[in-house]
Amino acid sequence: MRSIITLLAMVFMTQIGFAQDKAATEDLTVTITLSEAEAMKAKSLKGLEHGKLSKGLDKYTFEITTAQEELGSLKNELKTMFPTCNIEVAKRNN
Repeated sequence: MRSIITLLAMVFMTQIGFAQDKAATEDLTVTITLSEAEAMKAKSLKGLEHGKLSKGLDKYTFEITTAQEELGSLKNELKTMFPTCNIEVAKRNN
C-alpha cells in the first residue's frame, strides 16, 4: 500500500512539474547556403528528420529550426544530403 501511495505521489509531482527536469530545450536557427544544384534538391524536400525547414531566405539560402539536442544529428543529415553546404548556427529569437 505504501509503495502505491509513493508511486501515485511521484506521478502527481511529475504531472505538475515539481519533479521534472528544469533544463529548457533551446531552439536554434540553422542557416544553410547551398549550390544551385543542391538548392533545387532542397526545394523538393518534404521535410527533415531532425529539424523543421522554416523558409527560404533567398534562392540558395534556407533556414531550419531545431532543438539543441538535435543539432549534431541535423548537421550529419545535412552533410549527407548536401555535401558542400555551408552551415551557420544561431540561437533562435523568440
